[in-house]
Amino acid sequence: MATERARDRARALAAESLIRNDPLGWFQPLYAGADGDRAAIPWADLAPNPHLVDWFARTGRRGNGERALVVGCGLGDDAEELASQGFDVDALTSLRRPSPGAGDAFPGPWSDTTSPIS
Repeated sequence: MATERARDRARALAAESLIRNDPLGWFQPLYAGADGDRAAIPWADLAPNPHLVDWFARTGRRGNGERALVVGCGLGDDAEELASQGFDVDALTSLRRPSPGAGDAFPGPWSDTTSPIS
């Protein structure tokens, strides 16, 4: 789980970004400043969203090659979970380039690139 220091840094970067009228501009510096330290990313739990995991458990749903989209993919936890359940996953990020470490947190059937949202 993220430390309060990581959350404070994220809040400060977000505030600076808003002052510059660039509401998404703080993500890139946050990931770059983390330099591979996942503890510096407040939402990097290194596990898929528990609600997603619960949904799969409750419904028994599997992708069977259907497509799924993860917007704001972070380090790819949810994308990897969806892929492991048989979905063909596209993962999008607001970053100008893929998150350092995206795709490294979990081995599996996903590419080394994510698609930036403009």
